[in-house]
Amino acid sequence: MRRSRTRVYVVTSNLTAVINESLSYWKIRGIQEVLGGDIEFSKVKKLKSIQKRHPHAEFLYIGDTVGDVHEAKEAGYTAVAVSWGYHSRTVLKKAKPDFIVDTPEALFQLLCSGL
Repeated sequence: MRRSRTRVYVVTSNLTAVINESLSYWKIRGIQEVLGGDIEFSKVKKLKSIQKRHPHAEFLYIGDTVGDVHEAKEAGYTAVAVSWGYHSRTVLKKAKPDFIVDTPEALFQLLCSGL
């Protein structure tokens, strides 16, 4: 079986411990690291710190707000907006993400497509 080289980080303004507790509760595995607001306030700085660790990787940021789209673009990431979160599809579209998906299944399909 071939191992994936994909690394998943959670970049959030929430507290790291809260996210880690939720991941544990829902038995979600495979998260490389959680970078919460208590680690660093700026999501852009957190995203760039991940890039420094993996200089030859491709990066994408999945978020549900206009701010997430802007932060992804500022950090040089592909911006993927999900319309079932905080901001609607209409609001997200104005921020010009690289992709907008409307369901978790569509997100999965996008990720499996290799973008």
